[in-house]
Amino acid sequence: MICATGCAVRKPSFRAHPDLASRASEIRNVLFLPSRIEVFQRDAGEMEEKMDDWSDKANKNVTDIVKTELGTNSAFSLKTFSEDAMDTKAEVELDRTLALLDAVHLSILRHVYTNAEPAYYFPDKIYNFDYSVGDGLRTVADRSDAVLIITGVDHISTGGRVALQVASVLMGDVQGAITPDRGVTTLKAALVDTRSGSILWYKIAGSTGDHDLRDATSAAALVKELLRDFPLGKTE
Repeated sequence: MICATGCAVRKPSFRAHPDLASRASEIRNVLFLPSRIEVFQRDAGEMEEKMDDWSDKANKNVTDIVKTELGTNSAFSLKTFSEDAMDTKAEVELDRTLALLDAVHLSILRHVYTNAEPAYYFPDKIYNFDYSVGDGLRTVADRSDAVLIITGVDHISTGGRVALQVASVLMGDVQGAITPDRGVTTLKAALVDTRSGSILWYKIAGSTGDHDLRDATSAAALVKELLRDFPLGKTE
């Protein structure tokens, strides 16, 4: 898009493969993999510990709201993936695909988003977004047109850490600090073409201290923001 008057083109909050529009019209079945959310407790010494119970609760909350938000869309069918039915080959391919996606996440964050270091930021990738996780999903989801994968992390500060930060702010020890850092919450969504492994649509949503994925209401607010631009079932 060229703006004759010199106005700026607003960058989308999501990233989309060049073939998304044509491919989206063909997607009728979407497989939703179990969300992978890790919740950590961060103490006053900045030490982190993964909390399994908290992570389980966060995964349930995220999964429930995704099914609520997308499960009633008449444009496509959303099916939740069951690991119980996988054979050994499918398990290997799924693990391989998710490991590759983790690496792709890092590449996207480094090269495509504006908070990346200038030397590594590739603006052209915003409009020529071309990333893949390989063709392993064919083994896992051969009857689905696309796979939705949601991952995330939530850091919950202990009361001692928050109190220490408040004291530091009041004493002037934290330069430029206005409010305590209560922990970062981030969700990432990837809609992957089952046939090619191409990431058709990708979005990140998060906040610093404004969400707690252990809480159903708070998790729902962030998931709704994450899925606000979901491309399937949209009408122009």
